[in-house]
Amino acid sequence: MAVLDTGAPYPILDPAIAKAIGFSSELAIERISILVRGKKLEGSLIRLNITLVAVRGQNLTVDATTFVPDSEFAWDNFPCFIGLAGFLERIRFAIDPNTDTFYFASL
Repeated sequence: MAVLDTGAPYPILDPAIAKAIGFSSELAIERISILVRGKKLEGSLIRLNITLVAVRGQNLTVDATTFVPDSEFAWDNFPCFIGLAGFLERIRFAIDPNTDTFYFASL
């Protein structure tokens, strides 16, 4: 589960999930700081395949530039985020606010 946030600069992965899938700081493309809900977080940008799971139709896997915060403590139980740069800009998407439905397809 993730929050769709078109204002987020990148998808943001919970550090505990990153750790569980084998993230290592050696995989970092770049080190950056970003503001998440008023907190400045230090972390790494990595390349990661993210799959959107379809209720109907086909799943979609996107090679995404993703931010992983350094500290699980600083993460403060935030949800993961799907951001515009590095992810949503690489797919076609639409949102139906009446039904909270997220539609997606490859470009």
